[in-house]
Amino acid sequence: MKNSTLVLSLLFLLVSSFMAHAIDCENPQNKLKNGSFEQRESIGLIFPFFRVTDWNTDGWALFTREQGNEECGNYYGLLTNLDIPIIFGNPYVKIYQDVPLTDDVTSVTLTIWAGKIWNCNADIRLVFLDSNGDEISGSTKTVVVTQIVTLSDGLAEYTLTGSVPAGAKTVRVECRTQKTLDKFAPFLKLDGAVLLFETETTLPVELASLSATRVEDNVEVSWQTASEENTGRFEVQHSSNGSSWNTLTEIKAAGNHVGLLTYRFVHTAPSHGINYYRLKTVDLDGTFEYSKIVNVVYGRADLNAYLYPNPSAGLINFGTASARDVVVLDLRGNPVVKRNAVTDKLDLSALRSGIYMVSWTDEINQKHTQRLVISR
Repeated sequence: MKNSTLVLSLLFLLVSSFMAHAIDCENPQNKLKNGSFEQRESIGLIFPFFRVTDWNTDGWALFTREQGNEECGNYYGLLTNLDIPIIFGNPYVKIYQDVPLTDDVTSVTLTIWAGKIWNCNADIRLVFLDSNGDEISGSTKTVVVTQIVTLSDGLAEYTLTGSVPAGAKTVRVECRTQKTLDKFAPFLKLDGAVLLFETETTLPVELASLSATRVEDNVEVSWQTASEENTGRFEVQHSSNGSSWNTLTEIKAAGNHVGLLTYRFVHTAPSHGINYYRLKTVDLDGTFEYSKIVNVVYGRADLNAYLYPNPSAGLINFGTASARDVVVLDLRGNPVVKRNAVTDKLDLSALRSGIYMVSWTDEINQKHTQRLVISR
């Protein structure tokens, strides 16, 4: 029994170790070619050798496909610095790959596994280039490779993320190494390079207006779209407290349209008090977004007991035109606003966003207290 437990423990450790080093080498969204450095080609006629494909070299650099300590597939890429500092001044040598950017890309993220043999200078960079191929000043992201590869230690993971600056047309993934004077041929080992793009979310619809209006015993929710692109449907959602929502109906959208379109829905069973409404606009591919929130008060018998809108940007209305002795308290119970005069509205735009308690007295001398959320 003890032997079985020991075996299971060892298996667990091995599996855990494997899972800790598992990486997504075959990510279908990877913008880099040959990011696992598996592909190679033969060059040279007199003294032929193999080099890794799709990656460019700069300086006295040799980039080959090797085995040992690989994280992806069966091989890794090995960058060898062949520079002679006394003759060439000891510059960085590098491998790099340029990837075009489209206008909707907002940021890029690179993950790559790397390690250096001997304690040379090595780093990995994301370089943004303009239409002339020049580096855009101040936008380059750099991480220094500190992992030293030994017989027992392999590669370490490095991550770089950069926002795309204005005017950028290309992003360059660049891996560099530089000799120190006491080392003959420092090496940089690379594997599992994945470059991902984050793009702007194109809104499925341009909403021109949204309103909720009481019509006799019902509430009419209406909205207009200025344009629609691949829009699937609208979900009209309702809440009686401004936080918990349920879908009242789904209305099919026009799909693709330029110009104003009007939609309407009649809510025949509104709640007494404040009714909150919003739209969930769903694109044909499942992408969705929520509209702003609109509200309407329903139920004349309870009208005096409500203030609205809630949440509010600062300007609130009372259900009665004769609210008096108004006091606004913060969460510590301290009065921050007092109004003794009769009013039907209150401007609280000078208060910070947060939660407050508002109390007032109506025209029949009943006192009311309501929680108010100010949000901007």
